[in-house]
Amino acid sequence: MSAPVLVYDGDCGFCMRSLRLLRRTVPEWPESRAWQAIDLGAHGLTREQVTRAAWWVEPGRPPVGGAEAFAALLRWQPSGRWRLLGRGLSTPPVSWIAAPVYAVVARWRQRLPGGTPMCSIHRDL
Repeated sequence: MSAPVLVYDGDCGFCMRSLRLLRRTVPEWPESRAWQAIDLGAHGLTREQVTRAAWWVEPGRPPVGGAEAFAALLRWQPSGRWRLLGRGLSTPPVSWIAAPVYAVVARWRQRLPGGTPMCSIHRDL
């Protein structure tokens, strides 16, 4: 792996819908892979991690998940305004708000637009 990879839940309709919207919004898109289709250990991830959040995996750096994964995606953009937004998202006090908001959205994603029972982070794995 030489380029960043955005790892997401390929069984979650809400996740897929969110990524499609984000992909249409940002100028550059990294390789994105469903966690169900990758070797988690090779990416430094566990099944527990990937069922609870999206992850940004960049060579030479520890993986980051949740709101920080999306901040990393924004910081990776070629445009200065996107990079600035990404830095802001990962800097206190914004990061103090972003992480719990992400956790609440992830917890209830099966009830959000595009969500299905397969989106539940508590489904039997």
